[in-house]
Amino acid sequence: MVFMKRLMLSAILIVASSVFVLSQKQNKTTSSLVGTWKLIAWQNRFPDGEIKYPFGRNPRGLLIYQPNGYMAIQVMKTPHPKVASNDETKITAEEKISLFDSYVAYFGTYTVDWQKQIVTHKVEGDLSDTYLGTTQERPFELQGDSLTISPRYTEDGKIVQGLRVFERVK
Repeated sequence: MVFMKRLMLSAILIVASSVFVLSQKQNKTTSSLVGTWKLIAWQNRFPDGEIKYPFGRNPRGLLIYQPNGYMAIQVMKTPHPKVASNDETKITAEEKISLFDSYVAYFGTYTVDWQKQIVTHKVEGDLSDTYLGTTQERPFELQGDSLTISPRYTEDGKIVQGLRVFERVK
């Protein structure tokens, strides 16, 4: 009888442990990207080892994922270009080009494929009009309050491995 009780207790503990481990794995798998993410790094890595920082070594930006499936991203180069007149109605053509080249922004909806670790942005509005109406698949890794997005694309005939690092805003 004591043996049966111990056997039963062992079986219950094994099942309970398994359920706990599975729930922890499921939590990790189904944890949410919802929230506001502050940009920490934006790099473009080339096959020859070159690394470019198109928004400077200390870019500023936010990536926002809403619970309703909408998202937005804004990225600004630092140091950011200045407007000599300090008057938005008197910005020169050269200043406009410089300002435009130092900022990227788009918004739309998103979906997440947790199995493949891909977040897909369906772009509804875009500052430069180059992403408008497109679907952007972004491989990602989520570790606690750190989000790394690693897009891969071609630029001037070269394969570029992007590295975008964000930190959750609390």
